[in-house]
This record gives sequence, structure tokens and C-alpha cells, in this order.
Amino acid sequence: MRNLLIVLLLCVFTVNVSAQKRTTTRNKAKQPTTLVTKAMADKIANMCLYEQGYGKAIFFSSNSEYLSYSDIAQGKGTEILQSLSKYPKYSENFIYAVYQKWGKDGWKQLSFTADEIEKSEKIVVKKQAK
Repeated sequence: MRNLLIVLLLCVFTVNVSAQKRTTTRNKAKQPTTLVTKAMADKIANMCLYEQGYGKAIFFSSNSEYLSYSDIAQGKGTEILQSLSKYPKYSENFIYAVYQKWGKDGWKQLSFTADEIEKSEKIVVKKQAK
């Protein structure tokens, strides 16, 4: 009887784990695609973290919807910049803000390649459509 109970528990556990794996796979397929590449995010993060200028201020002001003043004071903004490739919406907001301030010249100052500038133009079109 004890062996039968163990076998039944193992079957239930296996079915449960299998169902969880299928659900996770479906959720990943529904994630929105982003135009920001890891290289673009790294260039933005390097500019904001290590170069002097207005980069960090523009980053925080363009993402004020997501980052409050207290978040910035506690260092959350810097943490996000250090792993910016995980947060494409922050990068998109920054790219749009740079375009509003300096146009395409701002993207060139970020050392964006021609392909990255093309993706940035698509981001601007997407943001202006909202």
C-alpha cells in the first residue's frame, strides 16, 4: 500500500511539473519584441554611468514615469543602468528623449551604428503614434 501511494504521488508531481513547463513556454512566446539591442543598451548605460554630461539626468527625466525621486535617491536608477539590457522600456524612453533634444545627432554621439539609428527611428515613430 505504501509503495502504491508513493507511485501515485510521483505521477501527480510529474504531471504538475509538466503543466508548469508548458505554461512557461507559452508565456515566453507572448512577450513583446523590443527594438533595443543589448549593444544599444550597453552604449546608453556607459554614457549615463561613466561619461560626464547630461546623460544620467536625461535618463532619469525620460523615465520619471517609472522612477520616482526616492527610487533614484536609493540607487535604483543606477542599478537599472547597470543592467539596462533587461529593461528595454527605459532604453526606448531615453532614445526618444535624446531625439527630442538633439535629433539624430544625439544618437551619433552615443556611437550608434546605422542599423541602430534605423531601429531608433522606429522607436520614435512608435512613441509618436501613442
